[in-house]
Amino acid sequence: MRQGAAQQRRRRERQGLGLGLGRSVTDAARLGLLAGLTVGIVLGLGACSPFGGSGSTGLANAAGTVIDAPQGSASADLVAGPEQNEVTTLVPVISEGGDEVYRDTSAYSTRHGVAITWQSYGEALWVVSSDVGTFKVARAGAGWEKSASTALPPEVRDRLGR
Repeated sequence: MRQGAAQQRRRRERQGLGLGLGRSVTDAARLGLLAGLTVGIVLGLGACSPFGGSGSTGLANAAGTVIDAPQGSASADLVAGPEQNEVTTLVPVISEGGDEVYRDTSAYSTRHGVAITWQSYGEALWVVSSDVGTFKVARAGAGWEKSASTALPPEVRDRLGR
């Protein structure tokens, strides 16, 4: 005997955990497991980046993560740069009191990775790119000056996990 439409709908809602999904509890559990695994993999890959994590460690390797200089006078951020050969890029920016005071002239590929971190002494921001190279951006008079570098201070090397 056929069930009425209302009975079928109620049955599907019960099976879909009351969400009107029309899926069984087993299907809902599989979807939850898949979503959990996906989030875990994404977070795991971020933690396994060649440049470590970001945020509380004083390291930024993604757009939108602002890190404060230890001296507290400046902050640094990676902002979206121009797309190059269909690859997203990031550009380091230094701000003081909410005003941009330095913008790197180079755009760093997200495909190869870039990270920025402050040195604990002096006012120096380190820009490390596996594609373009390593640079130190330091206060020079009333502005900021970028210079190429081959040697990272031990604290910066440790923060980057190198």
